[in-house]
Amino acid sequence: MTDLRRTATLLPTDPTGRAVIAKFFRALGDPTRLRLLEFVLHEEKTVTQCVEHVGLAQDRVSSHLGCLAGCGFVQVRREGRYTHYRVVDPRV
Repeated sequence: MTDLRRTATLLPTDPTGRAVIAKFFRALGDPTRLRLLEFVLHEEKTVTQCVEHVGLAQDRVSSHLGCLAGCGFVQVRREGRYTHYRVVDPRV
C-alpha cells in the first residue's frame, strides 16, 4: 500500500498538470500511433514510409506523427521536401 501512496503523490494535483498527463496517455492509447512508434523505434523513417506501413492517408499519418512529436515521443527532422521521424527515447 505504501507504493500506491508514493505513486499518488507523484501525480500532478493541478488541472494543467492533469491535462498534460492525460494528453500523454491519449497519445499512447491509439493503436495507429503505437504502430507508428514501433515502426520508427530503431530507424528514422519518412512520412511516406510511415504511410506505406500503416496503410492510411498521408494527412492522417501526419496528424498522428504530429501528436507523437507534440508529446515528445518522436523527433522530427526536415530534409528538403521530406520529413523524418524517429523515437526520442527507446524506453518508450
